[in-house]
Amino acid sequence: MMNTNTTQSTPWNLARAITYTKACSDITRIPLHANIGMGVGGITVHDHTPIDVTSRASKAMVEICRLDGL
Repeated sequence: MMNTNTTQSTPWNLARAITYTKACSDITRIPLHANIGMGVGGITVHDHTPIDVTSRASKAMVEICRLDGL
């Protein structure tokens, strides 16, 4: 999974993670299980991640990248 760039915004990090994950999901034949958490997969680095950021990132990964197991 893609690590976040702390100098960039949440939408930028999410778009970056989706771009790379989408390319991987198009190639593979097996289901992908993403590790989305603090600092990984487009989620910001905070002690308590804002729930809207987590839910938007999860929804985008499922709908766009067709990930399984989120």
